[in-house]
Amino acid sequence: MGGDKTLRSYGIDATKLLHSGGLPALSEAMLRLIPSDHVDFLAGLPVFLAYGQHLFVHAGIRPSIPLEDQTEEDLLWIREPFLSTGPGLPVTVVHGHTVVKEPIFAEGRIGIDTGCYRSGRLTVLKLQENTVDFLPVPPSGE
Repeated sequence: MGGDKTLRSYGIDATKLLHSGGLPALSEAMLRLIPSDHVDFLAGLPVFLAYGQHLFVHAGIRPSIPLEDQTEEDLLWIREPFLSTGPGLPVTVVHGHTVVKEPIFAEGRIGIDTGCYRSGRLTVLKLQENTVDFLPVPPSGE
């Protein structure tokens, strides 16, 4: 889901390394070629961001469970029952993880994952005061 392209951007051919030396070879190459400040940056990112009445997460939340009781697993991987019922909390959850052709506005959630890794279409949501809009992003290659 794009991980191979990310590794290639660091000069790592994951397929070749996995076939020739297995996971130890891939791990060694990642440790050697991915700058530690990149790893530190990613490791330091929050799992969610609450801003006003919006909650930004990768996948979604377990419906009707207070934010402080959510698990990282849910925030990163949940699909159901979140997609069918919404958050069940007084926030709008902005999420990805589930690829859609067009952004989805559903009960208490906005799904913005248009599968850039395979479609080349990046969806950029713009929230400003009481307006929701999308920024135009040129197709990949432009």
